[in-house]
Amino acid sequence: MTPEPPEATLTADLTAALSSGDEFISFDEIRRLIGADEPVASLKEFTGIRSLGSGGLGTVHAASERVLKREIAIKVLRPSFRCRRRPVGRIVREAIVTAQIEHPNIVPVHAMGVLDDVGVYFTMKKVSGETLQQVLEKLAADDRGYRERYPASRLLEIFISVCQGMAYAHSKGVIHRDLKPSNIMLGEYGEVMVMDWGLVKFEGEVEVADKFGVYSETHGEKMLTLDGTIAGTPLFMSPEQAAGRAAEVDQRSDVYGLGVILYDILTYRQSPFRDDDSVNDILRRVVRGDFPPPCKAASHHVPRELEAICLKAMQRDRAQRYATVLDLVKDIRCYIEGYPVGAYRAPLYYRFRRFCGRNRVVTSTVLVAMLTLIAYFSVSSLYDHLEYVSYLKAAELNAESADQARMQAYMLFRNLRSSENRGSVMGKTVSERRQESRLKLYKGMFENRYNMALFFYSKIEKMRSDDANVRKGISDIFKKLLEYALLTKNNDDMAKIDELIRMRVRNLNYLDDDARAVYFRAKLRLNNRGMLQLQWHGGGEVELFKASSQGGGTVAVRRGTSPLQEDNLLGGTYLAVLRNPEGQLVR
Repeated sequence: MTPEPPEATLTADLTAALSSGDEFISFDEIRRLIGADEPVASLKEFTGIRSLGSGGLGTVHAASERVLKREIAIKVLRPSFRCRRRPVGRIVREAIVTAQIEHPNIVPVHAMGVLDDVGVYFTMKKVSGETLQQVLEKLAADDRGYRERYPASRLLEIFISVCQGMAYAHSKGVIHRDLKPSNIMLGEYGEVMVMDWGLVKFEGEVEVADKFGVYSETHGEKMLTLDGTIAGTPLFMSPEQAAGRAAEVDQRSDVYGLGVILYDILTYRQSPFRDDDSVNDILRRVVRGDFPPPCKAASHHVPRELEAICLKAMQRDRAQRYATVLDLVKDIRCYIEGYPVGAYRAPLYYRFRRFCGRNRVVTSTVLVAMLTLIAYFSVSSLYDHLEYVSYLKAAELNAESADQARMQAYMLFRNLRSSENRGSVMGKTVSERRQESRLKLYKGMFENRYNMALFFYSKIEKMRSDDANVRKGISDIFKKLLEYALLTKNNDDMAKIDELIRMRVRNLNYLDDDARAVYFRAKLRLNNRGMLQLQWHGGGEVELFKASSQGGGTVAVRRGTSPLQEDNLLGGTYLAVLRNPEGQLVR
């Protein structure tokens, strides 16, 4: 690729900006606004430049850095947008926001700046592979090789990876708004990356709706992103986006987009809506929710649970969708692991068959005992008991898996803390950075698994309001979460767990004694208070003084005999004076 001459680019940009009514902005002004001190003056400073593709506003090129020899992707604006204020603001915003949400399933941004020949740009990791849309097109064409490489189980794994990336973005207050299979990149070595954050929105942001512009209705352009009052891709946008209700766009709009992607995975179609309709017809169908269910759109069998999950995510009413992406992931995992999903109330015989499929050993034992049990239980009561056993086992297995990940996380935390104490002139080593990444992975793993265990315990609570196993399991989970937060001295985690406990349990007496003791320790730490025990072997007198905050002197706090214990001591500096019966004194 040969970059355009700067003079020609500036002339074209200025002409386009003036003709569109958009405000013209120079490259120097862009540099000043973003604080760029650009060592690379021209796109020619990169080697091996070649085009990867174009979108509504920008183009992406592959290139190699001269010094690091690293393969990267470079995103720049199209020539007619490079000196127009709004498009420049869009690409700057995309780069900055994407750089804040570092996650294994979100493409990382490396650098941003302004070049003399192409204007503002940013570089990111180059992901070699193909898009999910290309994979689905091969599957729709019944490509045998792709059918073997991408069975249903692998497609669901890809979908969960996309959801995990979006859940992390949502935790940072970032909404994608343009989720679709063509924005999901599948790498050659199992990478799954959510791409193209050009329509990114921060939650709570007030958007000014632009006037809807002229839009061509050719088949190819219906897959391009609209830029105006209606922000998104018509075939994949949520009803609130299609209706132009920008203020209503939130996390649940991305949940809808994920539902459309799941629809495509289940049916191998590009969209639930017909792409031979006009744009206005597509938007009307989106707003009405006028599309066939997956089972009718697909030429193959679609599991009823997955169809129900998909349709729940794609509800017209935002309040009827999954509240968060993690709730969507929970139902997908329940389906994969053979447990009932919240979106689908299966018939009794079907649930019993699924139970038997995931618990073969238990089922064999139950069948042997069924002739005895049938005299005491009806078929429905028997199923309820089996469902109770399956939920309890699922909760216990998730809790055990979480315990293992928690131990791994704490070992890594101790290693990193030891490294910090030793100090390093050169900064963090490669090994320490890897350990930090693994620590985040294990921490997320045990938090997710504990949440899954709590989810199954809540299922049991609906069946049995005060079950001893559930109470013990919930107490253990909260105790272990608080213990980890106390050991790592993470007050933010303690505050979140405290809030979760108050939301989750009726009162603190629901927790067992061990869990309550750890809870009160955490509360003391959050309130800058703690416990202190002073003991002089053989008995004796004990006096405790607190250093005055006014500068000099002490104030008596407590006097007594050994052992002396204070359970609610305010943080600060203290002096302890211990005297044994022989008169020996220790200060």
